[in-house]
Amino acid sequence: MVEKMAVITLSDNDAFGKDGVRIKGVKVIENNKIENVIYYASAACSLVGGPLAKVFKQATLDASEPENVELRVLSDMGIDTMVDGKHIVLGVPQYMDAQCFQTIYETGDEHWEGKTNRRILYLACDEEIIAKFYIEYKVSSDFHYLVKHLCEAGICVSVRSNDPCIDTDIFYKNKLSPE
Repeated sequence: MVEKMAVITLSDNDAFGKDGVRIKGVKVIENNKIENVIYYASAACSLVGGPLAKVFKQATLDASEPENVELRVLSDMGIDTMVDGKHIVLGVPQYMDAQCFQTIYETGDEHWEGKTNRRILYLACDEEIIAKFYIEYKVSSDFHYLVKHLCEAGICVSVRSNDPCIDTDIFYKNKLSPE
């Protein structure tokens, strides 16, 4: 039956596996508390799933989920939510700039964008940036193997994701051509 397929869709969980996404650094802005930053990021990501949601959930030490979480807007580059009455926005720099947030560009940030496996993700609470995450993605070897064999069979692979950091460029560094 697989021979008759032209395209197969897999999830970002399939692509990055259980250990494929790592938070390499967190910059907490001003007097915000790291536990609040992780809580809000976990709550927002839990609405859309994926490997980033698992990473943030683990960082909360699997604490209970907030009861009052609402997805307002989901775009390719950001997540706009309400968490316990707070307006929480999580997104890549371009998205945050487009939403009129003051992003913080620092020397070295250029290594976290473009055709790399690393991304910057901002977190805002009530219209102010409260954290900046440095996140690294690594495609699992099982996924590499699967994609290689599916492509050899003439089957196109599509990866479904709601993670604002996952774009076609992230697959280049992971030795997968988006074509």
